[in-house]
Amino acid sequence: MKRTHVMIGLASLVGAALLAGSALAVPAVFSPTGYLNVRSGPGFQYGVVAQMPANARFPVTGCIQDYSWCSVVVGNVTGWASAPYLVTDAGGKPTNLQVSGAQLGIPIVVPTPGAAVVATPRLAP
Repeated sequence: MKRTHVMIGLASLVGAALLAGSALAVPAVFSPTGYLNVRSGPGFQYGVVAQMPANARFPVTGCIQDYSWCSVVVGNVTGWASAPYLVTDAGGKPTNLQVSGAQLGIPIVVPTPGAAVVATPRLAP
């Protein structure tokens, strides 16, 4: 009986470590040039829903196929930032996200054709 409890406890610790590891695997991005507009969709035609201050890091949740626009979480808003203006140091040295996105394994997001991609509030844990 005691061995069963030890095994359950060990399995719980391993599971928690795996979950924490995957949460930490989300690359952080920042804009080294100043305030960067975060938009409600992947394009300059979409409205601004937030701004990223210079050199502040924010999680990136995915990019469109050519890595030109990426979904980022700023405060309680998920929106889109132009990837040529985003930098990450997840690979060990600062690199442009549009260049390094595929190597970092950032997921591809496929927007619905003809439909606006609306920024959604991120729920607090």
